[in-house]
Amino acid sequence: MRITIPYRDEDTIPVPYYVDDAGNLQLAQLTALDLENRTATFDTFHASTFTWILASIRDALDGSFRTSFAVGEDGFQIANSGSEYNREGECFGISSFSLWYFENMRSREGNLYPRFMNPVGTDSEGQTRVGQHVIATRAFTSIAQQWTTYYNTIVRDELALPLNGLLNYVVITNALQTTQSPVLLYLWRSDGQAAHSVLATAYDHGEISIYDVNFPNSVRTIAYDSASDSFLPYASGSVSFDRVNYSGDGSLYLTEPYENILADAKDNFHSSADATISVSSHHSGQQVSERIVSLAGTIESSQVLVEQLTVYVGSTAYKTTVAEDGAFRIVVSIASGVNHLRFETFGRDFNSQENRADLIEVPNNMRTEDFTLDGLFVESVIRINLTWDTNDTDVDLYVIDPVGDYSAYYHPTTGDGGFLDHDVTTGYGPENWLLTTANTIRWDEPYLVRVHYYNSRGRGPTNYTVGVQLYDGPRAVTSYYRGTLSASNGSNTAPDAEGPDWADVVLVVPRQAQNARAASRAMAIQSKSSGSWRIRAPVPPQEQRRK
Repeated sequence: MRITIPYRDEDTIPVPYYVDDAGNLQLAQLTALDLENRTATFDTFHASTFTWILASIRDALDGSFRTSFAVGEDGFQIANSGSEYNREGECFGISSFSLWYFENMRSREGNLYPRFMNPVGTDSEGQTRVGQHVIATRAFTSIAQQWTTYYNTIVRDELALPLNGLLNYVVITNALQTTQSPVLLYLWRSDGQAAHSVLATAYDHGEISIYDVNFPNSVRTIAYDSASDSFLPYASGSVSFDRVNYSGDGSLYLTEPYENILADAKDNFHSSADATISVSSHHSGQQVSERIVSLAGTIESSQVLVEQLTVYVGSTAYKTTVAEDGAFRIVVSIASGVNHLRFETFGRDFNSQENRADLIEVPNNMRTEDFTLDGLFVESVIRINLTWDTNDTDVDLYVIDPVGDYSAYYHPTTGDGGFLDHDVTTGYGPENWLLTTANTIRWDEPYLVRVHYYNSRGRGPTNYTVGVQLYDGPRAVTSYYRGTLSASNGSNTAPDAEGPDWADVVLVVPRQAQNARAASRAMAIQSKSSGSWRIRAPVPPQEQRRK
């Protein structure tokens, strides 16, 4: 939200603040200053209470102030070396977490510097990682996903601001005094080749003391030159920065709250640099009597926050999102006999070169474990599974049997006993259809599998995967069919409907033949329009098909 306010006093600069729920002032971002019309514009990231303070330019240049933040006590003990996920460094994560901890935790839990230095494991390159390394990685990924998509706006607006060097100096000094906390600074090069994040901790007549995360136990300074109205170049290692901005992140939501990271750090990240999966609903080797199994448990994140879980049953993939606290529940379909389950975890890795957060696979403790479930139930003849890859969308599975009966979310069971288990309306599935040896089987006759895109919720196209298994045991034949649905339509839901929101996936013909060659000819792609598909079972009126 961009807010413009008037001001009159030309000897001051309005410094904007977000007022948080505790009544504390959190610095917001000034993005425009119109000296001619006497207006100032600032940004906030959510609807909130805000205010501003008219900061005196003269007092800023002539005054001094020091916060109680001490580099060797309140910053990180480790240097900003980066990680296998953020190879160019995690300066923003270290500086922002240090600020958050100082403001919210230091008075209760003591200084940050000596804490979380126990080893938690090794990375993929065999390097030992301590708790502070993991905090740096998680914190950087959390804030970088939000802030770095916005900092280009800051840079662009800063170049257009009058008094840009003086403006930043006045805001920084005012925020130090007002909040009595450090201020996040964004250092960059005017040629766009590099950027860096540090904390301002004090000022004294044009000199700003900083905590530079590349030098964890030393106080460094950045100088403002009033003659040129600019900051003098500052060198952090081999890189020199010629521009300084403050980062007004006071109302910015983090992708992962720092409270969560701190809680995991107190648990030493479970002494692992990998994610730790605990399945609480079932144990490996368990015998189950139902084909549809709901797995539940928790995932404890380490270097990367796990946001998504994929469970493979054989070669069929089931996907779900993972809650912020690590809880998960995922529905999978298993076959008769021993089923081998494989667990894959995914989280966001910020790509600083391309300024985006990529979903990557995160190693976990179960990647080498053979987790099995033993299905004890009547054998299947046809088992169909539908999943799709766009979260918070609704795709539906339809099966039309040879006599014109059908299974759909509003009519799940056919007269022969073919059964659609449940209707998933929020992505990614699964939806499952089953015909067993206990049901009526139309041998050598075709069953048509269709999918319908009921509701995209504005998220665009989705890619579906339909897995079809004929038979159980040694005679089993499994095939997968994939496609894209580009349009959705919640009013076009009859089992024989047509349109871009529909796809005819495959024709399935169960055979009684005992050899694999005959079984392998039992599935083929076929359009509904090329067959004789007359729906003979009643179809409810449209008002009864709404979800």
